[in-house]
Formats: sequence, structure tokens, C-alpha cells
Amino acid sequence: SSLLDNSTLNIAQHKTWTGLDNLTLIHFIPANIDTEQNTRDIDLPDILTYYPEALTTEKEFIRDYVITSRTQSVYGTNTGYILIRNDENNTWRTLYSSPLLKNYVSMEASPCGRVVAGGCLTGKLIILSVWNEFPTLVADTLGGVKVQFIFVLSGAEEDSFMIVVFRANCTVGVFHLSVSTETSEATCKHVCDLKLPKNNKAVHAAWYASQYNLVMLGTRDGTVLVYNLDGINEGTEGLTILDSVVQLERCHGNDSVSSILVLTESGEGYEGKDRINVYTTGRDGSWAKYRFLGLPGGEVVGAGSVGDDETNSEEKSDGENEDMIGVSREGTDQNRTQESTPEQRENGSEIVLQKIFRSKITKGWLEQIFIMDGELLLLGFFNKKLFVYNESKHFEIFSMHSGAANRRRWRFRTNNARLEHIRLMFYSGYNLRSFSRELTAGSELFQSAKLQNNFHGREVRHLRFLTNAQPLTDGAPAPIIVASGGEDCRLRMFQYIPYKTKNSCTALRPLCNLKPHLGAAIRCLEWSGTETPHTYLLFTGGAIESMRAWQVTLSIPNSYQVQMVEDHTGKQVSEHTPLSLGCFELAQCPHASETLETRIMDFSVFRLEGSLRRHFIATVYSDATIRVWLFDEETNNFVLAIEKAYHNKCILQVSHIKLEGGIMMFTAATDGKIVIWDITPALDAFLMKYTANGDKSVQPHSPSFGKNRRKVRRDYVQGLECPIVEVLVHMSGVNSLYVQNLGEEGVLTISGGDDNALAVASIRAEWDTGLRIIKVQSAQVIARDDSAHGSAIQAVSMINTSEIVTTSQDQMISLWRLSRSSETKQAALVKVESRCVHVPDPSTMDVLTLKDTSKHSVAIAGIGVQIFDIEAK
Repeated sequence: SSLLDNSTLNIAQHKTWTGLDNLTLIHFIPANIDTEQNTRDIDLPDILTYYPEALTTEKEFIRDYVITSRTQSVYGTNTGYILIRNDENNTWRTLYSSPLLKNYVSMEASPCGRVVAGGCLTGKLIILSVWNEFPTLVADTLGGVKVQFIFVLSGAEEDSFMIVVFRANCTVGVFHLSVSTETSEATCKHVCDLKLPKNNKAVHAAWYASQYNLVMLGTRDGTVLVYNLDGINEGTEGLTILDSVVQLERCHGNDSVSSILVLTESGEGYEGKDRINVYTTGRDGSWAKYRFLGLPGGEVVGAGSVGDDETNSEEKSDGENEDMIGVSREGTDQNRTQESTPEQRENGSEIVLQKIFRSKITKGWLEQIFIMDGELLLLGFFNKKLFVYNESKHFEIFSMHSGAANRRRWRFRTNNARLEHIRLMFYSGYNLRSFSRELTAGSELFQSAKLQNNFHGREVRHLRFLTNAQPLTDGAPAPIIVASGGEDCRLRMFQYIPYKTKNSCTALRPLCNLKPHLGAAIRCLEWSGTETPHTYLLFTGGAIESMRAWQVTLSIPNSYQVQMVEDHTGKQVSEHTPLSLGCFELAQCPHASETLETRIMDFSVFRLEGSLRRHFIATVYSDATIRVWLFDEETNNFVLAIEKAYHNKCILQVSHIKLEGGIMMFTAATDGKIVIWDITPALDAFLMKYTANGDKSVQPHSPSFGKNRRKVRRDYVQGLECPIVEVLVHMSGVNSLYVQNLGEEGVLTISGGDDNALAVASIRAEWDTGLRIIKVQSAQVIARDDSAHGSAIQAVSMINTSEIVTTSQDQMISLWRLSRSSETKQAALVKVESRCVHVPDPSTMDVLTLKDTSKHSVAIAGIGVQIFDIEAK
């Protein structure tokens, strides 16, 4: 006997649960942050406590501020004082004071919080040690020119820093700060100046890649500039002024580049080379990903491997015509907006910054990008709210009302991807406000739930597990991939983590989010295998006869080692490998009907022995037509193989089984009938004709909608004879159909309909080897429950030869046992257990048997998705 375990994704059972339920993705984080209750005003201490000579009429206020740690912040005042505040006990001390900083100061802190740099009106750079590691340094950036923005960046070593200064005359200086902890001294050297384009207005972002000695700048007009500091000539007199070696224009349209981040993945590139990624955010509300080619140790130009799991970009930059921007290391006077030539790529004499991905997150601004704990976080502003968005998991993890989004009027600091410790400071009117959150995992962090607009915007119509996925590395379990599609026209894929451990929770991890069908709702999807390891085909179909073939590739980092983790029972299990997924559209099926109103209702995919690169898709349409298509991997093309009109009603379901050397196809429509076809002779005739034609060219991928709508060619199409048998199983539409071959016991069809009934029919058939046809001996309904559910049954499935799972619009999931009698040839349906489904309007279901376990995972989707476990009692 079996039982339905509590929902794997169950709010009542797992406090540290992450999953999908109801309308949206649920993450247990503090959802509603009351600004008034959780923020405090920052007021300076009495001016006489740190400035005894101050006049009683002198007005003191904060000019600029930075956050250096979870418990400490630094403030520059109008009278030229730099003060440190201990935020735990609200105590103040003076760090530095100078007339140079009076009435103006622009401040920035290093990422580690050890160093604070301040610029003044006269062009001086004040460098302070928060930990008193060295005396204060004063450097001249450029005589008499106001320092507008400062960027303190980490250097090649722990005690090394690069300081980039943007001056009011639109010039940029680079300084190198070296701290000696042994002698308690520091030196600051003016390394060079960086030449900006003539039309540049301001620099709003900077990054120093110490491994390659590159400085990257992001400007107000949407340009990213790359400078190679190896070009500095030590022997030359005077200050070196460097020109950019790469110039990317309109990275974020005409909006400002607000932040830059460079991340190197050692050994993860093509042929084991380093993969060097560049991330940018902009005030157009989008983030972009680029890749460096041609840097020492990194991937080379023309390797053909840079397209990776993130090539499924939803949109490209407006007006951008070039995907590669490359320049020679030797020549700096060439046109930098031209694409690199094959000769340059062969001799490796260039650095290339190639566009990989771009995604728009908000209608507001994106201001900062972080990568913490392997997850990508984005900070932005929209509708007077500051938010932090987890791009890796596609949900908003934090938001609150704050002051203006001006980059000098807010500061944010956190410690990990879960945002357990947050420091946020911002101006609200003339008041400086501070928000602080200090949480520990397993306590306050997971006390409330926040609904996320993450899964699908509307109803999900189909969901399928990838049932034949293979482990990506030795010792790791096979990955569990779920694909879903629905009324919002989106195709989404997730990795399902089926167990809770000390380090991770049961979850659906987003991998792919595409909107390919352009107004065509996705009603059905099916997986198929290929001869290439870890590469699969996915077929999607829906409205306006839209059917597409996708190539899905799974991969993991080259350096990944399988980890053993302890699950919630204390048992040591292999960790489910966090993987990357690449999804590429191969082809679109041509249109076969005369009207755009025709919809693909369902399809079933199979391959024949000896022709593994040929995929047959048995497809049913709303115009009562049955079509079988061939997708040929060699020609990248859909070919119509079989066409037949039948039922005179909208056909809702189709399935198939292989019976020795033949193929049985099952169709069900709104007339309540299941019709069984032997399509073997038609397939034989089609393959003979199709194979005889050796002149089949590879078809390039091209759109098939609107004015480009392609009509089908019927060069090889075959018809169908009459069906071999019909069985009336329901009084109205058959919403779900599942077929299982029991061998000598015959074929079972399990169906659920609009009449709330669950029906089981038995078909006995045999394969005639000589005639190559299927002969049916008997077909009858052997079991039926007229009131199986309180409303229309939407999905049925079998988990073994005697147990059935059903779900309905009554939001119930039921487990049934089918007891068959060998004497009477009849059977009885016994309801074993029922549970409530927390997904409104459930419309699809799929079952996956977990390998090497007695568990079955049942995913039910509608407006959201919920996953149940079925396991042996």
C-alpha cells in the first residue's frame, strides 16, 4: 500500500522551505518592512564636543557619509570634520579634521571598510585609515579642480588599493595606495590619468581587475571604457595619460552605467581556460553580461565556446548592431566600434569584449550588482522604493520605502545572499536615516512569507519532468528538470531539489525563462532524447498552430566535485549538482491549416529503433485534425508525415505506445470517445518515400508567424485508414488520458473527463509480424467511478501497474488502487487517500519516479505549482 506524504513544498512542515505554491513563488523572508519602525534618524553630537572653537551660530550638518562595517559608519561634516560613529552604542569620535574639507567633501570607503577617501574643492585627496593602521595621507589630484566622485577599489593584494578620482573638469586620475602593516605607514602614488571621450559627461562606475591590470569605467552616457595599465611607461617624464583599449557605447542605451563587476571563473572556459565575465547595471533598469576574450589565461577569440547557458536573452540593447567589440593591443588608433577581423582573431593580437546576455528587470533604475554565495543580486529603485532582486532565483528578496535614488544619497551594505545583515542609510528630506537588520538563520529570517511574481503570470497549461536525465558527473544523482508553459506564453525550466539538508531546502531552482511564442499560449510540451550526452530536445506547442523544437543542454563547472551532504533524516546523500542550462531554438513547425484560430491541443513524441535522430510528434488540433510530424535533426526541419481528419470535434488528448514492431496511437475528443489507431503502415510508407529522396538540405532557423507564416509542404504526407477500435468512456470531453502497456495483460487507458468520472479501459491487441499491422482482440471499460471528483478531472497518471493519481478543478489530489480480477476481466477503483491542492485551477500533472528510491514526485500546476511525494507505506 502507499500513501500521499505531506506536500514536499509545505508551509506548515518546513520553516526553512523554499518552493512554489499558489499564485507565486514563496520565499520565507521578512516581507513587509515598516520604515518608521525600523529606521532611526542620524543626528550629529553637540558640535562643541568635537569642535570647541565653533561659534554658537554656526550651522553644522552632514555633507557625506559611508558605511564601513555592520556596526560602524563615517561622516563628513560641513565644518571639515570626519567623524566615526559606533552604531551599536551611538558613540562618536573624531577621525580627522582639516580646513580643506570645509563646506564640501565627497567620500567613499573601500569594500573591506579599512580605508576611507575624501575629496575636496581644491583637488586634494584625503586618505584615512578607519582602523588607525597609518597616518592620514593628503595627495594632490589636480591643482585647484574639485574632486566630484571617488571609487576606492581592491588591489592585487590585501594591503593594496586602487583609487579612481573623477574631477569636475571631466578628467580621471588613478592612484595606488599601499599600506604596510609592519611599519604602520602608507604611500599613495599618482599612477596615471585616463583619457575620456570628448562627449563624455561624468563617470558613475569603476572597477579594477587586478589579475589583468585593467581599469573599467562606466559613464553617464551608457559607455563602458577599458584601460590597460600595462601601457604605462615608467621611464617617461611627466604624467602618463592612457587611452582606452576597449570602448563599448550604448551598453544601457543613453542611460548611465551605474556599476561594473568583473568575475573570473578559473578553468571553466573553453579547453580549461579561465572564463572572464563582466557584469554591468544601468539606469535603464537592465543588467548585461559580457565576456573578455584574449586576456592572459582567458578564452581566446574565435574559440566558438563563448555562447553558454545564458544565450536565452529576452532582449538586446536598443540600437546595438555589434555583439563583439575588439581592438588590437598594439594599435590604439583604430576604429573601436568595428567587429574584429578573422586575421586578428587568428593571431590573437586583440582584446575582445563579447556580449553574452542582457535582461531588463525594472522600469526604474538599477544601481548596484553583487555576487554573493554564488547568487547574483541587483539593487535598484522604483516608485520611491529601494529593492534587492535575486536574479539567480528570480524573486525580490528585500524592498522598502527610502529616499531619492541619487547615487550620493544612499548607502547599502550586506553580508550574504540571504541579506541576514543589512545596513541601509538614505536621506529623507533633510534628515539622514539609517535602517539596520541583524538576523540569524532559522529565527526571524523565516517568520513571514512573501508572495513572489515568479512562476507564471497566468495559468500553467502543461508541465513535464525530464524523465531520462543522466548524471552530469560520477557519483552525483541524476538532475531533476521541470519544464512548464502556459497562458502567459512563457517557457520556463527549473531544477528540482527533492530533499532538505542542513545547507539547502527543498526548492525549484529557476534555470530558464523565455517568451518565444509571441501571443501564443503554450498548451503542451514533451521531451525527447538525443545521441549527444546531456543534450535533449523539447517540443512546445499551443495557439496559432505554434510548435517549436528546442535543444536543451545541461552542464556543470569543469572543476565541480560531488559533495556528500546530510539530509533531514541524518543520512549522508550525494548533493544534487547545481547545473547550468542552455536552451536554443532549433526550428518552427510550418502551418498546416487555413485559419490562425487553430490550436494545438496535445502531442506525443516517440522515436523508432534505428532512427534515433528522427523524432515523430503525434499532434491533435482544435479543428478535429490528427497530424504526425517528423522532426529530423540532420536537416533541422519539420516534415508532415500523416494527416487525418476525425472525431468532428475538438480533439483534446493524444498518446501512443510501442507494441513490438508497431505504433498504436490513442486520441480522445469532446465526444467522450477514445479512438485507437494503428499508424505503423502509414509510417512505413512515409519513411520509404522520405528516405528515397536523398536531396534534403539543412533548413536554417527562420520565424514562422505574421507575414513570414510558412505553409506546409505535403510531399511525403500519408493518410490513415479507419481506426482499429473506438471506446466510449465519458459522456463529454476527455480532459486527460494516460496509456500503459502491461505486456501480456494488455493495454490500459486511464481517462478523466468533464463528467467528473474516472474510467479505466482494457485493450487486448497483438502484433502481426508478417503483415506489420496491429490486431485488436477486445476493448472494454473495466472500471469506472462516476463521482471520482467534485468537478472536472484535469489530469491522470499511473505510478505503477495498480495505482493511479488524479487531480481535478476541485483542488484535490487523489490516490487510487486498481484491483483487477483475472476471472471476470473487470476491475474496481478504490480511493486510498486524498489531499487538498493549494494551487488554484489545477490543469496539468506529471509524475517522476526518483531513481534508487521508493518515492514518486507528483507536480501539479495551475495558477502556481505544488509538488507532492508518494512513497511506499
